[in-house]
Amino acid sequence: MVGKGIKVAVRTGKTKPMLVNEKVINSIESIEVKNNTEGRDVFKITFKIGRRGNEDYSDYNLIKNQFFKPYNRVQLTLIINSIEHILIDGFVTLQELNPSNSPRESSFSIFGEDISLIMDLEEKYVNHEDQSHSTIARNIISSYSDFGIKDSIVSPTAEQTPNSSERIHSQL
Repeated sequence: MVGKGIKVAVRTGKTKPMLVNEKVINSIESIEVKNNTEGRDVFKITFKIGRRGNEDYSDYNLIKNQFFKPYNRVQLTLIINSIEHILIDGFVTLQELNPSNSPRESSFSIFGEDISLIMDLEEKYVNHEDQSHSTIARNIISSYSDFGIKDSIVSPTAEQTPNSSERIHSQL
């Protein structure tokens, strides 16, 4: 719980993220989300771990459960007055363990980048002969449907499809 009427929801999973349990939420120490005008958006979640009591993840179980292993998908949302607002939808890129000899001072941080990261993991070279811009966009986006990405492409009213003698669009 962040404040009155405000809650944080965290979902994680390989492709289709599921809500994490209350113990994970209660172990969150901080959440940072940075929306960039250039490049990808990024996030960092820091969890308190170690032997802190019955309500916490003890003995590094949060790490063992692999909720946040690299390339798992993470969705962070705020629920304000029962309305969900997405802060970021992305993938874990780095884990960082900060152990401590003092009780209740160990932490585990995950870092990640927005969902566009997945589009750069595999290099593709595809020609799009005799296809309109909206068809090309639909084809590219549909190849990521396993991640829940849906196309919402509206074709322009005067869209033209170039033939291969005029130009060939390529995805690099």
